[in-house]
Amino acid sequence: MMIEPNKELLIMRYLYERQDLSQDDENHYHNIEKGFDGERQLYKKLDSITNELNILHDLYFEQNKSPIQIDFLLLTQGKPILIEVKNFEGEYFIKEDRWYKLSGKEIKNPLIQLQRTETNF
Repeated sequence: MMIEPNKELLIMRYLYERQDLSQDDENHYHNIEKGFDGERQLYKKLDSITNELNILHDLYFEQNKSPIQIDFLLLTQGKPILIEVKNFEGEYFIKEDRWYKLSGKEIKNPLIQLQRTETNF
């Protein structure tokens, strides 16, 4: 099985090829493209190390009217394993549970999304 890009990435690819995007939209496109590339790389590694796992990719559902997205859900003999993929580049630092690029620009804490997903799952 190969993983496929989600609807948002397909739409952004289409728009990127056909029109000039704002700088924010272009950055968003490149970020989700990098994210998908990271997911593809992880899937290849997971698929190569075991045939005993059922691997579900890019799941969306709602819990209490709150959307939940899961990059990978591994179904094992024991409990399910949630995996959130981030394909960041560059150097970062953490100060008081906040994440920053070396330039000082704050980014979203990737652990918060995983904690929220785990709680709702």
